[in-house]
Amino acid sequence: MSAQTQSHYDYLADYYDWMTGDFETNFEETLKFFRNNNIDKPKKENGIVVDLGAGSGAQTIPLAVLGYEVIAVDFCQKLLNILEERAKERNVLDKVHTICGDLLKFTEVTPENGVEMVVCMGDTLTQLGNMEEVKRLLIKILNALQPNGMIILTFQNLADTDAENTLNKFIPMRNDDNTIFTCYMEFEKTHVKVHELLYVKQNSDPNQKEESQPSLYGPTPDKHQKWKLYQGWYKKVRLHYEDIWEFLRKIGFQIKKFENKNGHITFIAQKEPDRDVMFNNNVFFEFPNENNNFIEDERNINDLNVLIDDKKKDSNLDYPVIDNDNTKIIVDSLPPTKKRKEN
Repeated sequence: MSAQTQSHYDYLADYYDWMTGDFETNFEETLKFFRNNNIDKPKKENGIVVDLGAGSGAQTIPLAVLGYEVIAVDFCQKLLNILEERAKERNVLDKVHTICGDLLKFTEVTPENGVEMVVCMGDTLTQLGNMEEVKRLLIKILNALQPNGMIILTFQNLADTDAENTLNKFIPMRNDDNTIFTCYMEFEKTHVKVHELLYVKQNSDPNQKEESQPSLYGPTPDKHQKWKLYQGWYKKVRLHYEDIWEFLRKIGFQIKKFENKNGHITFIAQKEPDRDVMFNNNVFFEFPNENNNFIEDERNINDLNVLIDDKKKDSNLDYPVIDNDNTKIIVDSLPPTKKRKEN
């Protein structure tokens, strides 16, 4: 998550929950989504789910109500405080564990024996810095999951050329009598720059100078009421769903559901039981799983070649040695000697 994105969300945190829509409506829709996809109870008693980008609880609360233990990770403590209040209201606070921190470090708080499911919904994935961070997170998710564990991803289809060419780049998001929220999207090659504008009606001092606050007048303006403007911007990655599909399959997921509907992408995938994945910069290493021990290694490539040599001794498979250069090499698991370079 970029510093700009975090700063923006911290700035608007007091209003973000309102900006995302009515919670009760969202709660019922999310609960229905989980149930329609056979996610209605843990496979094991107190099965653990990680909710990445949990926010104010749009996914965490329904999952807790369904009986899951939920590790809710977000970088905004104010939103996690709202989440905890909602969990308390629904008597599921004992099932929710909030973590304020970096999504890419979520494995520091997951159990060694893995988790049943990881969800990353509500466009969280696009708010990482770039595609390499997205890949790194997906590998971390794979390694955090138990065999046959599930992943649910949703994100906005910002890579669609129709979205880029539309005239509706200035989008009214939500408004009521006291608040108006709108955004403007500025398309770049690999990212979209999202400008958000929030107008909040103020009871202002009649003696205050008119120009001291930005103002927006309604049909029957009151000269003693003005509209305060909160504005900021952050970037989202333009994720191509084809790239996500290919990468999920490559690292060891079976795609169970894919949907491209109303400009939003949904993936539901299951971890194959026999995959270990290591990640070093732009180099991916895949090994058959041994005793369900998942490996994530960030040492340099020469050190990893030593580990590969050790793997060769324990297996009849002929794993390739990775040269220490700047090329990106994908080592396919079947057969292990097959490899291809990507530009």
